[in-house]
Amino acid sequence: MITSVFRKSTPLILFLVVILMLVFFFIIIFQDLSWINSGVSIVKKGGLFFILLGSIFITNFVAKKNGLSKDSSYTMLFCFLFLLFFPSVLGNMNLILSNFFILLALRRLISLQSLKESKEKIFDASLWIFVASLFHFWSILYIILVFISIIFHVARDYRNWVLPFIAFFAVGIISIAVSLIFNKDLIGYITENAVLNFNIDYFTNTYQNVAFSIYLTVALFFVISMFASLSSKLLFLLSSYKKI
Repeated sequence: MITSVFRKSTPLILFLVVILMLVFFFIIIFQDLSWINSGVSIVKKGGLFFILLGSIFITNFVAKKNGLSKDSSYTMLFCFLFLLFFPSVLGNMNLILSNFFILLALRRLISLQSLKESKEKIFDASLWIFVASLFHFWSILYIILVFISIIFHVARDYRNWVLPFIAFFAVGIISIAVSLIFNKDLIGYITENAVLNFNIDYFTNTYQNVAFSIYLTVALFFVISMFASLSSKLLFLLSSYKKI
């Protein structure tokens, strides 16, 4: 029944996703009512909900725009289900913001295959990734995808290789300016967040273990499929270079 409902993308489905997200969001945040007494906290919770909702719609837009899900709404369904698996994410504002900016970056990278406005897309994607790293430092690893996209699509123009570094300096200069204006210790903030932590202290009950197992299985399936398609594309590129 669920598959038949989400088989087509209609305004009714969008409304249903919004309602489900709203119910799920309120169930989680009303477990702790301390934020109700602060107007700033209420605004933050409202902004958090809209960012989460925006992340789901961006993911769905990218999937439909590139023919990944055709005309279905399965993308929004899976996003919502993954949030159900890891409800503690709602308590991490920085992680949600970082995820939102990473989605904006991936949107630009995926559209790079059209070869239109490639330089703008590379710069935008790099910029969003570096902005995301300000909220969650290890998001900076997504910059590897920018260089992979350059290799596959626009490697011949040397200027494309320079654009990620320009975006890095742009974000760096803006971050330094903001830290000076608001008297923040930028270096201390970076060193505090650029820490590797291999302690697995989240999975403390059966529900969390099952949720992680399902997520890991689905993620491995898509990662293996991705690398299989990348390897075939790389072989095609090598053969085309040989012909030239």
